[in-house]
Amino acid sequence: KNKFPLEFLVAELKTAGYPEKEIHDALASYRARKNTIFGIRDDSGRLSAGWYLTKESFNVLWHDPEIILFTLISTLFETLVIAVTSFLLISYQYNGDWKAFLETDLNALYRNMSPFIKYPYLFFVWVSVFFISTHVGVGVATIVRGRINGINLTFRDGLQNALRNTKKIFMWALFASTVGLILNIAMNYAKGIFQKFAVFLGVVSWDAATFFISPVFAFEQFSLFGSIKKSAKVFTGTFSETLISLLSQEIIFMLLKYAMIPVLIIVFVISRIVGMPQNWLIIFLIIVVTTTLLFFSLLRRATVEILRTILYEYAHTKKIPALLDVQFIEFIKPYLAKTDSHLHP
Repeated sequence: KNKFPLEFLVAELKTAGYPEKEIHDALASYRARKNTIFGIRDDSGRLSAGWYLTKESFNVLWHDPEIILFTLISTLFETLVIAVTSFLLISYQYNGDWKAFLETDLNALYRNMSPFIKYPYLFFVWVSVFFISTHVGVGVATIVRGRINGINLTFRDGLQNALRNTKKIFMWALFASTVGLILNIAMNYAKGIFQKFAVFLGVVSWDAATFFISPVFAFEQFSLFGSIKKSAKVFTGTFSETLISLLSQEIIFMLLKYAMIPVLIIVFVISRIVGMPQNWLIIFLIIVVTTTLLFFSLLRRATVEILRTILYEYAHTKKIPALLDVQFIEFIKPYLAKTDSHLHP
């Protein structure tokens, strides 16, 4: 409602007889009115674009709520893998003596664990998690690109495209886990702040270079190393937008979590007024907090996956692939005056 695709608006202006340069100037003039974001001057419009892209990630999720199903399934399978492998590891390490395990400091357990047990365990868990999460990322990317292009794809469509890339995703999981294991070993054996900082930079660089690996797998036919190269190129080309988008999401979800505090206080006060037993109240609050945090976690993961694809599309067009708001419609009304467009008031 009250929203129109950017391409439609541009087509309306072209129908009115305006040259493309004039249309471009109109768009640029509108965005120039909002030349600050979070108090930062943004003459180029790239930071503002990051904020708009973040809003559109929520807009896409609103239209395609089945994306949450991807993140839910991924979370369940990843949790299951970690739980089962941890159970087997602890059973082997303590010969089934769970009392001894519960009395052990977990940090000390990890530090003192034999590297011939610890690193194979980490490698297997990482391969499993990368394999599952990348399938989810490819599935979500498929649905999001469909939404951007006006096609209403389903969960099944996203899953089918992910499964078509299973071989490449498995190779990626092996390679990414190997890199992660090397970086983990390097961090464990690094001495001094400078060595640890150097390894930290390596971790950050690797995460940045592979941030767009899911949409690359979903849409391109590159080799594994070609896909990593493409992902790194997209990240460097959209660094400002990606940074602001992720920062915006962090702020939004932080505010949502803080918003839980007054709600919990109100629930607590009401429960005391109606005389709810204290034990039941504690159980009820634990259930509410756990469920809410889990929902926020799924929501955040879904919007991050959506954002990857929106940013990926933006990297190729430098246009926000989204539906613009009523403010924009109001701004371009003078340019539509010569048309019979139904956008008129």
